[in-house]
Amino acid sequence: IKSLGQKSSHLNLFGDVHQCLHSHGISDWNIVKDAFNEIDLYELNDNYRNTSEIISYVNALCNTQMNDIGYSGFKVIEIAFSELERIFLQQNAKRKVIICSESAREAIVNTYPTLSKYVYAASQIKGMEYDCAFVVIAKMQPKGICL
Repeated sequence: IKSLGQKSSHLNLFGDVHQCLHSHGISDWNIVKDAFNEIDLYELNDNYRNTSEIISYVNALCNTQMNDIGYSGFKVIEIAFSELERIFLQQNAKRKVIICSESAREAIVNTYPTLSKYVYAASQIKGMEYDCAFVVIAKMQPKGICL
């Protein structure tokens, strides 16, 4: 990118390092800052994708400071593995998801095949939008949820 520009060129780069899906992506804006001599970095923390309840849950769990725009929905529910199918199927939200660790995902899909299309490991969920989230916290690491 640097070699393409002229000294008088301007470049705008937008992205969300927390939604980096591949190891070769940018995981820290300091990498970009170090590559260029002068850079103005602005953080945009407004979240237009998720409900206030999901944003509050992630902020508390991951020590982040996303701002919601007031889109309200169902609350985030931490749920025990044994109650998963019964409680999840009772929820009538259109866009609902079960978020869990990689190892719990396999166990959930094997135990409750009817839920397989709703179950995602935290690392798979980035960039997706839901109205209602069920979190199976067992074996979950904050790093897996927040990065």
